[in-house]
Amino acid sequence: MTWKVSADFKAALFSGVAFLVLPPVAAGADPLVYKTPNVISVAGSTSATLNGTTVVNQGLQGVARLSATSTYDFAGDTFGAFSSLAIDLSSWRKTATGYTGAMFALPDRGPNGVGSVTFSDYAARVNILSMAFTPYTSGAALPVSEASQHQLQLTMNGGFFLRDFNGNVTTGLDASGATVQNGITLPSPASGVAAGKISIDSEGLRFLNNGNFYVSDEYGANVYYFDKTGNLLGVITPPAALIPRNSLGQIAYTSLTDAATGRRLNQGLEGLAITPDQKKLVTLLQSAAMQDSTSSQNTRANTRLMIYDITQSKTPSTPIADYVLQLPIYNSTGGGAAANRTAAQSELLALNDTQFLVLSRDGNGLGQANLNPVFKSVLLIDTSAATNIAGSVYETTTTPLSPSGKLASAIIPVQQVDVLNMLNTAQLGKFGININNTSPTRLTLTEKWEGMALAPVLEQGKPQDFFLFIGNDNDFLSTTCVTSGVSCAQAVNSDAMVLIYRMTLPTYVDPQYLAWMIGTGPLALAAVQQSGLALADINSGNIAAQLNANRRAGRSAAGTFTPWIMGAFGYADSANFIGATGETGSRNGFQGSVGLDYSFSPSLTVGGAVGLGKINAHGSFSHKADGVDFSLYSRVIREGFFAQAGYSIGHANFDSINRPAAYGLTATGKTSGDLQAFFLEAGYDFDLGAVKVGPVGGYALQWARISGYTETGAAGGNIAMPQTIASSQTLMAGVEAFGQFFDVTPFARLTYNHDFDAATRYATLKLASAQAAMASATVAIPRSALNYGEMGVGVQGKIGAGVWSVGYSAQLAEGGHFSNAARVGYSHAF
Repeated sequence: MTWKVSADFKAALFSGVAFLVLPPVAAGADPLVYKTPNVISVAGSTSATLNGTTVVNQGLQGVARLSATSTYDFAGDTFGAFSSLAIDLSSWRKTATGYTGAMFALPDRGPNGVGSVTFSDYAARVNILSMAFTPYTSGAALPVSEASQHQLQLTMNGGFFLRDFNGNVTTGLDASGATVQNGITLPSPASGVAAGKISIDSEGLRFLNNGNFYVSDEYGANVYYFDKTGNLLGVITPPAALIPRNSLGQIAYTSLTDAATGRRLNQGLEGLAITPDQKKLVTLLQSAAMQDSTSSQNTRANTRLMIYDITQSKTPSTPIADYVLQLPIYNSTGGGAAANRTAAQSELLALNDTQFLVLSRDGNGLGQANLNPVFKSVLLIDTSAATNIAGSVYETTTTPLSPSGKLASAIIPVQQVDVLNMLNTAQLGKFGININNTSPTRLTLTEKWEGMALAPVLEQGKPQDFFLFIGNDNDFLSTTCVTSGVSCAQAVNSDAMVLIYRMTLPTYVDPQYLAWMIGTGPLALAAVQQSGLALADINSGNIAAQLNANRRAGRSAAGTFTPWIMGAFGYADSANFIGATGETGSRNGFQGSVGLDYSFSPSLTVGGAVGLGKINAHGSFSHKADGVDFSLYSRVIREGFFAQAGYSIGHANFDSINRPAAYGLTATGKTSGDLQAFFLEAGYDFDLGAVKVGPVGGYALQWARISGYTETGAAGGNIAMPQTIASSQTLMAGVEAFGQFFDVTPFARLTYNHDFDAATRYATLKLASAQAAMASATVAIPRSALNYGEMGVGVQGKIGAGVWSVGYSAQLAEGGHFSNAARVGYSHAF
């Protein structure tokens, strides 16, 4: 058989293959161009929209300033400020006057090219600072003074060094050679006192919820994975396209001369992020790779954003996604001439799995040549419509994706919009900051802004408002600079600074909100379900107790009506539910029933009952619940055999449903539910004279459908809880004994109850305010019913035609769950 291939098919096939193996030849999208300064003067809020997401910048609300001449880190060295920063969100709290927390600050490789210091044997480290933040929200300008820039108080509070696989500290000295550890080739000085140490020029810092963290680097464009104390656990090396190599194809980590291909010197992985669900690590090259640009700085716009799946391995070998971000280009003087620079990016934050904040900036400002700033902005980018080049020749080889800076037409870059213009003179001026770098003062906006972190505002009614902290890299510029006892003093003082903006980010999924939703949301549902099942059983226990009391007292004559009342007071120690605070919950409640029996014959009794119940659950997942049940039941007796059954329907209300939420908040909700229950019990009484003894067995079903509800009180951590269904099915087997002594009848029952409703139930929870798919999670609801043993004892007697009874029962379940109840009742036959 002969296959004929059309010309169109051949063309389509060739174009697909060409994408993988041939260099691109056509130009694609072009970057944004700024020929004049991107400066605005807006006192109020600004907003921008991308793909339906509107981000609102509500303005600058605070500044932190640490003196360049008198601030030293935990090791006694001059504080190198913020090549990256992170906030310990587990410590972030709202107070009566503001906010407190802890900040992690990552300096870069130490002083280099400053004073008499070319490079320094500076050990990579993380500094820890205490935070106390009081936002300034007035529209009035503060005095032009350093004293006006301390809304955020930062206090040095320790830190730690980063250590390699062998426990040794790293170095900031130039990586003129390489070293091998754990089979991985890593940057290192070729000789000298630091030979064999890993050279790290640290630029990005991101923490997992368990305290372990990642640091990205410029020498190797590597990402290093550390435990919470700074010990190296693993390394992610970059794709082949980004490994720096010289013209001979040899790895060249040095920052003194440009490589032929791979990352550009001092332009490594500046951007590092972890998605809020902790499943993906994201890296961003500072500007275009060597093969994707030329020596002209305006051709370096097409940089790469790479996404790694860290669910299986924390140090995966290859990205699952690789996108192109086109950085803005600008004219370095802002004089209106053609663009001659790229606004390289310096930091990255993940809002969800497709949207990110990118800090893109020029190199103008205090600490650099006397040029006024032209472009310093935070961009919102979206990868959802971009071309994924992971696994293509653009990633696995050095095939250029943008020859001479022109992006291949087959590649669609990520979308972007400017959402925060840092060059807003009205807002900077309110805090006394100027952008006049032609005549700079200590209050002039500094050159390098390289750190970003988000923390929630924690205001009810503003669930998606967050503070964006932006920190500068002061390059150790200080007239008193010293590291390891060696002077690195220079003529300029550049204070460490943080600017704090309030942002409305509708699609941001806060990682703490998400983690607490997944961690405590199922427990809150389980606690309510447990109470729902108990309320479904309001009448069942009371009906069974009434029928058993009537049976022990002797059968009623045909045509007898017997009204009755029964009440139970119970307590349960819910040791199988441990709250997020480690607190053990408990429940107490009351179940009361009134009913009417009718005996068709001494062997057949039917009846109906109505019951009311109330439960108070205590502990981390406290709530109040009340319900009403309506029941029908019957019993048959023949000689020593008896069987009885009942069916109930009901309704319950749940109020003050509390759940421990992120940031020390408590979420509260209320809902209702529909209830059903069925029980069947049978046994045989062997007459041994003064005592009757016999086996008992039974089946019980409780069912509850709990309506969905949305919490309040936890700001952005409120959960939209779905409707859930819970059930419990139990088989019971045991023995009962009773006998009349004088005028009373003591009784005892010992049973084992096996729960065989083993199906795991799931629910999809969603953060109520975050507009992103990542804000939802499907979770398993913990089982609330367990196998248990029960012992019941009591006594009953007659008063004329009436029968009274008092009983006590105790249950001990798997996992230490203990509950008990006291029950009293009275019936009167007519």
